[in-house]
Amino acid sequence: MRMSNAGMDSHAMPHDFLVVTLGADEYAFDVARVLEIRPFEHSPREQRRDGTLPEISTWKGVKASVLDMRIAWGCETPEYDACAAIVLLDASEPISEQDQRILSMVTESGRALVAHHSVLIYNVLATNEILAGQVPESVGRDEHPVIRQLSETYEGISRKNFQEGYHDALQIKEEAITAFNLGFLDLKARARVEELFWATCEKILKIVRDLPYVPDELEGLEKHLSDTYYCNFSLFQSLPDHWAVRQLFPTMPIERLNKQPTRRAILADLTCDSDGKMDRFIDLRDVKDYLELHPLNGEPYYVGSFLVGAYQEILGDLHNLFGDTNTVHVSLDEEDDYRIEGVINGDTVTDVLRYVRYNREELVAKVRRATEAALKAKRMTFEESKTLLRRYEEGLAGYTYLEQD
Repeated sequence: MRMSNAGMDSHAMPHDFLVVTLGADEYAFDVARVLEIRPFEHSPREQRRDGTLPEISTWKGVKASVLDMRIAWGCETPEYDACAAIVLLDASEPISEQDQRILSMVTESGRALVAHHSVLIYNVLATNEILAGQVPESVGRDEHPVIRQLSETYEGISRKNFQEGYHDALQIKEEAITAFNLGFLDLKARARVEELFWATCEKILKIVRDLPYVPDELEGLEKHLSDTYYCNFSLFQSLPDHWAVRQLFPTMPIERLNKQPTRRAILADLTCDSDGKMDRFIDLRDVKDYLELHPLNGEPYYVGSFLVGAYQEILGDLHNLFGDTNTVHVSLDEEDDYRIEGVINGDTVTDVLRYVRYNREELVAKVRRATEAALKAKRMTFEESKTLLRRYEEGLAGYTYLEQD
């Protein structure tokens, strides 16, 4: 199977085709019609005589019919092995006999075949919650008029006037910023305006979530009010395609699955880059700007990103010197029970520094000389120097990601 780019004539736009060789013949169809390529996961016993299989759900949750054209067209006796794949086409236009023959072939399908074998699991370190559900403190008569106006807007929000109330809140906030820049509003009052404004937006959002239709100006409200969950991973090292080509990876919490998630958040990684975040997630029929998560309760909370087995760690670029993650190889036995085949430790700080030409022994020697000079100058005690050296060496031998003590 290969990709081909061809022009129909000197004036036609070129198209990409998926070219498949079968014996001495080659067949091609427009890849723009391909919606999804995925491994064959049905049991051959589910195959019906007419070649149909039970419906499957696409990655977007849409039900799709599956037909094995090898049976429907009587081309060959079908075989189902690790190389079998399902190709979902856009059937809004009639599918030609040539395309149907191509769909019946066993192909090597790249990402669709290997993505499923790996999942990235990481823990949440902290959160920044925009909406805490707290009712603002009552406003006194002696407070600035702009604060009293915004408080009245907050109190008056209802299902009948939420859209008007949102416009009023935006206007009052802009007036408050202008007053602050001109020196007529102090910092404490500015903070009070922010508190009331976001509380008003939260009140409006609760109404909007129950509406069958969301007004255009309020569509981005959910995204702006999402929490940020800070996670123990590097997007550029472990999920670079999300940043580079906006690939969507199925992501979900793997803790407290018997409880309803009540927070909506985006995920931020450990890097200092503003692009180090996941803010697009797979929805039932579209893409959403947030992920449903549980509030942290002091216990470890883990999130998993799935279908990352296609090239992600290989593409990782040591951004901010975060190295390879710890890897656990898990397999299923004949009784569908799992077993751990092996554990591979991720890169240490020493490993990553070696990639950029830093030598561990030289670094330790420099710190040791500096502590000895500090001891002679009585800038630190013997116990302090001993602790510093020990922790420095432990840090060099440790994981590049955050570890619990």
